[in-house]
Amino acid sequence: MQNYLIWLLIFVPLAATIKITDFKNSTKYHLSTIQATFPQALFACKLYGWTLATEKTAQEAVNLESFLTQSGQTTEHIWLGGVYQVINELTAKWIWIESGLDVSYTNWQSGEPNYSNSSTYSTCFRKNALSTTYPGQWYANTCESYSYYFVCEDY
Repeated sequence: MQNYLIWLLIFVPLAATIKITDFKNSTKYHLSTIQATFPQALFACKLYGWTLATEKTAQEAVNLESFLTQSGQTTEHIWLGGVYQVINELTAKWIWIESGLDVSYTNWQSGEPNYSNSSTYSTCFRKNALSTTYPGQWYANTCESYSYYFVCEDY
């Protein structure tokens, strides 16, 4: 119960201030115009019945990148809906948070994911800015320590 209250105190204030007008919208995607931690981003998406965007196939990656380019969002990193799920001491895997399905298609930048062995922090991943050395590739980050823009999608 105490952990639940801490989550509410930390994440609800920012997510509750995000209005639907704080997004650039398409028929499928919704790009935030503010930065948030992964839990805040997830909560904001859920507030509107959406989820954090996924890239389950190469074509979905192309579709999302096209939306980001059309929205003018090519120079900033964005959160995607992937998390590192620790099952037990011996088993952990990357999953899509909205479905719990394993991440089978991957687009990791060279040397990633490098947070996979972290037991101190929960680990999520972002999509790199389209204009960087690793354009659009994924990078593992601690979920609570960084704030990025994010894309929600209908599901």
